[in-house]
Amino acid sequence: MDILVDIKKMLYFQDISRWLKLDKLGHQSQMLGEWQRDRENKACEFLLEDTRFNTWYNTPESRQLVILGAKGHGKTFTMTFLAEELERRNRYQLPRPVLCQYYCRDDETGKATNVLCALIYSLLNHKQLEGLQKPFHERYREALGSDLDPASNIFTLEKFLGSMLRTIDRPIVFVIDGIDECDDSSQNSLLNFLNSILQTASGLKIILSARPRQEILDRLDDAIRIELAPDPKRDFFIVEKTIKKLPRRLSPDAKAQIQKSLSERMQGSGIWTKMIVELINARRLMTKDAIDQFLEALPLPQELSKVYNSLLSRCTSDDDENWQLADTALRGLAFSHRPLSILELAWAVEMSLAQNVRTVHALAKMVDHQRVMELIHPFIASPDYDEPRKPQVRLTHQSVKEWVRQMEIVVN
Repeated sequence: MDILVDIKKMLYFQDISRWLKLDKLGHQSQMLGEWQRDRENKACEFLLEDTRFNTWYNTPESRQLVILGAKGHGKTFTMTFLAEELERRNRYQLPRPVLCQYYCRDDETGKATNVLCALIYSLLNHKQLEGLQKPFHERYREALGSDLDPASNIFTLEKFLGSMLRTIDRPIVFVIDGIDECDDSSQNSLLNFLNSILQTASGLKIILSARPRQEILDRLDDAIRIELAPDPKRDFFIVEKTIKKLPRRLSPDAKAQIQKSLSERMQGSGIWTKMIVELINARRLMTKDAIDQFLEALPLPQELSKVYNSLLSRCTSDDDENWQLADTALRGLAFSHRPLSILELAWAVEMSLAQNVRTVHALAKMVDHQRVMELIHPFIASPDYDEPRKPQVRLTHQSVKEWVRQMEIVVN
């Protein structure tokens, strides 16, 4: 009899895996292993002492926490660390909470349907929740009668997941990284759904990570926020871990010089640090003199330029007018000797681009500071959008400034 039950469970799960189109989860597992390998735990442990994290963790009610940070500033590493830490703590709780994690990397993995399918699958795959498999299987087969592909229907998936969460009698934790990687439609759908189920599902805890885009912050107004701001101590730990990828035959003095130089200039940008080390390896630099010359020049890695170009293309939707506005704003910040206010930057952009405008009143009608900030948000350090007159807008990292200046040369 037990064998028949096991066979039925296996058949249920084969159907469920096929229906939910989970071929991309294998790639997620591979990437997760790489992130865990490259992560420096000492750069993440500060979060466990953060009052905001502990408030989120210890609150019995459903609650949402959002980790904010610029592109390449360690959000994904932080999320993998928190997921592992929560799993470790879960082992000592009764009833044992169920944790589901998902990592949005691009428009495809960031589709709302893919995220919801993965969360549903993750719940059904937990040993404590095996009893959900049969009712889900029956509901899905029923849905197939009126919908050829329920797994591609966001509303159907929301109903499935919402119903499951309301019936689960133990705490649930969702860890969703990179919500800003979703396209606008998926982002809106996911944030609306998550805000909705927080009101109806008891014991649900959610951690999201994102770049501090105003559109996202407005929808997460009630969430607890932690920003990954640059910190010299964290930078040192990350550089110390990253330079382990340098050749062993490199002299200790050369490695020490690299660690000192990169720690001083990292300013929270793990992606820049990683690519600089990769560039040192690619150029086969071995002597201390060659290393010193490289660190003095510190060229912008081509791969990092490609990342920034891709971000700009996405933010501007490859629209010429959007690109012109973003380009003008970024150049203004790159050549400014001080932080600008949101309004100051928006006015400067319009003054540079406006044609046949003869009065301040006419120019004022053209200034759209929210549009300007939306077009350049991945490249600026997290501003306070409620303080548009405060001098605070600056580029996230020196490498962004170098990229903008190189782009200026190419354009001219």
